[in-house]
Amino acid sequence: MENEMRVFIASEFRCHICNGEYYLTSKAYSIYKHYSDAFGEVVLCSRFIEITNLESSMVKVNFIRDIIQIKSLNSALIGLYDKDIENKIRNCDLVIGRLPSIIAIRSCKIAEKVNKSYLVELMCDSWASYWNHGVSGKVIAPYMYLSTKSITYNANYAIYVTEKYLQKHYPCKNQSINASNVTINEISNDILINRLKK
Repeated sequence: MENEMRVFIASEFRCHICNGEYYLTSKAYSIYKHYSDAFGEVVLCSRFIEITNLESSMVKVNFIRDIIQIKSLNSALIGLYDKDIENKIRNCDLVIGRLPSIIAIRSCKIAEKVNKSYLVELMCDSWASYWNHGVSGKVIAPYMYLSTKSITYNANYAIYVTEKYLQKHYPCKNQSINASNVTINEISNDILINRLKK
């Protein structure tokens, strides 16, 4: 049975465009593919880079149906993409915001405004990630911290990559779960045997 849902994903993972096709790094691909498998077609709101040569780590994407190409985070911050984001969100069933992210914050605020359910994925501490990112990071850190806190608290669903830390700093009043996004490669038994010998 074909899934007829459409999900709007807002993130700052860069997507690459080569010869009119979309490509993601293998990590980004696996994350977005999980969402596509669960919810259906993807509308991706992110930064895009036009390239002529593919790197070996890039994977072709066939589940992105539409995009909003964010060319400037400063423009996103002051709302210049809000109308485009709102138009796309109105035609989606669920919004997913990967936080911390200026693009995700704007998208989740718009989802609230138009009464669309949204899910946030808390990947790290918003305050720490911006505060430790130079002078401009220190300027925007308070806004990012407070916005992330508010967006997460009101989210319909929240996924945390920590067991307790992010939940304590960015609580969600609705449904939440902790699920690490770490990928552990399969380990050979020979490695274990060699370690035990040491």
